[in-house]
Amino acid sequence: TALKDFLEEEKKAKINEDNRLSLIEAEKMIDAQKKKEKAKKKSYFGVVVAGMSNVQVRFAKCCNPVPGDQIIGFITNFRGISIHRSDCANIDAIKNDKTHRIVEVSWEKESQELYSARVQIHALDRPNLVSDIIALINELKIPLNAMNVETRKDASVMIHLSLLIRDINLLEECLKRLRKLSSVVDAFRIGNV
Repeated sequence: TALKDFLEEEKKAKINEDNRLSLIEAEKMIDAQKKKEKAKKKSYFGVVVAGMSNVQVRFAKCCNPVPGDQIIGFITNFRGISIHRSDCANIDAIKNDKTHRIVEVSWEKESQELYSARVQIHALDRPNLVSDIIALINELKIPLNAMNVETRKDASVMIHLSLLIRDINLLEECLKRLRKLSSVVDAFRIGNV
């Protein structure tokens, strides 16, 4: 019986060892799967490219997408993936292309990136107009990247702004407030749409 007990203990030890090894292998497989999922969802400049990792991403200057816009990716020949707004006129021409160069992209949920948005303001010229616009932008804590003011012969002003925006909601709030400024006729986002 001592031999029988010894063999029984050895058998249990072998089963426990096999279970421990299976558990370690399962954990390794789970870790590998998690790494694979993380690689698929890695963000580049606040954009997640479906099924791809380590790709070069750039934002199309024609439409300047910002978080909140519906976006689409286009695989370029030499410059990685170009991110466009879904309603961009340049991407509309390519959507029917059957070369499979369109790729699914989405905005990262919690991105802290800033994105360039171009705004055009049409207003009647008046004293302190530009300073009122800058004060409003500062009040919203939006970085002003560039500003161009063109005075016209008809006493109107065309102002182009380049703002650094975190999301579409802030841009829409900015446009709404700009339109309420005295002598502003209209304020809108510009881009090839």
